[in-house]
Amino acid sequence: MLNRLFASRKRPFLAGLNKPQHIEMDISGSKLELDVPAHNDASLPEQQAPLSHFNLYTTEGFDPDDGTFSTALLMGRDLDLYAAPFGLSSSMGTISVKVAIDRVDCLPEGMTCLNPEHFEQVVIRLVYDMGPGRCSGKTGPRAWRLLPMEHLPWVVYEMSYDLTDVIEPTSHHFTEYSSYAVTPLDDRHILRIMFLNTGSPPVEFSRRVRDQICRSLKLTLSADLTRRIAEVKSKWPDAKISEYREPEQWIQPKWRNGRTSEGEPHIVILEAGSPAPEFKPNLNLNCI
Repeated sequence: MLNRLFASRKRPFLAGLNKPQHIEMDISGSKLELDVPAHNDASLPEQQAPLSHFNLYTTEGFDPDDGTFSTALLMGRDLDLYAAPFGLSSSMGTISVKVAIDRVDCLPEGMTCLNPEHFEQVVIRLVYDMGPGRCSGKTGPRAWRLLPMEHLPWVVYEMSYDLTDVIEPTSHHFTEYSSYAVTPLDDRHILRIMFLNTGSPPVEFSRRVRDQICRSLKLTLSADLTRRIAEVKSKWPDAKISEYREPEQWIQPKWRNGRTSEGEPHIVILEAGSPAPEFKPNLNLNCI
């Protein structure tokens, strides 16, 4: 209680940060392990209690099925932060930690997420779909880096809002950003750990929480996945993922809320933005 009472904006209090819960999930024979503080949002139940088992090869749990990416949530919990002058009962911000599987429905035949260069293109297409493709105003990938993992690439990156057209941005505009740690799970599935920041969590503290959880990540591969990785490496022995990337310079679409009572869609595009990046099976990203 004293730690919570004397926490500051720069160093807020997060219950369970130093004694996180160990979580294990069986994902079609591969085992994911990570350490995450317990859900501590007293006003809301846990979004999705961690699943102990999940089958990649069923349609159950995946949504939406729109031909691009379909997502299944395996875990979702909110971590509230406390600091003066907000007091003991009011949160200054929340870090939502989510574990999800994305089925890549838009990946062309002949490409596989297990090829590091193809996987990188999948991540960039996902960034587009969460930004200009969704009219969200989000841009990325920012602070792109690789995690030191064996067998499969893990990439960490951030997304934030494009403030170009915001006349008077507030502190919330600068702190409401998201981070992701992503790795492939088979030819057409990727595993995504999400860190969604809302309210006023300090950026450096949020990154500390994210990095602490990322250091605990462990993925033990199934025999089938190990075999497929070997096959892909044999076919594309020189394929590599970029160790560094600049944010994409996409043009955001201009839009307005639709008049749904008059039959309009929820979003009406007034001026198109950049088109979705095309998949290129033979693209060598490391030679650009």
